[in-house]
Amino acid sequence: MSTMSTDTNTIPNVPAPPDATEVFGWSQHGPDLARRPFTGAVREVAGFTVRIEGIQRENGTCQRRVTVRAGSPLTRLEPEALRQLASVLIAAADEIGAR
Repeated sequence: MSTMSTDTNTIPNVPAPPDATEVFGWSQHGPDLARRPFTGAVREVAGFTVRIEGIQRENGTCQRRVTVRAGSPLTRLEPEALRQLASVLIAAADEIGAR
């Protein structure tokens, strides 16, 4: 598996996704388009971290997803905390669905 050269002549000149808060370096594996990961909005609620992450390809297209991490494997949710988490998950789904 080869990684794309860091020579500035081969790095795609593509603006970062408008919702990206952190953008990482480009890589290329085989004949596929070069791509780079990015992070979007991060929300903390009820002991969980809800993060929008994505991959941007050199043609400018992006694929986004939501990851959820619990602060502890034994995190228990009371009804109000569960409602808060559900609200944040719906907001994240709406955000990536609007792109």
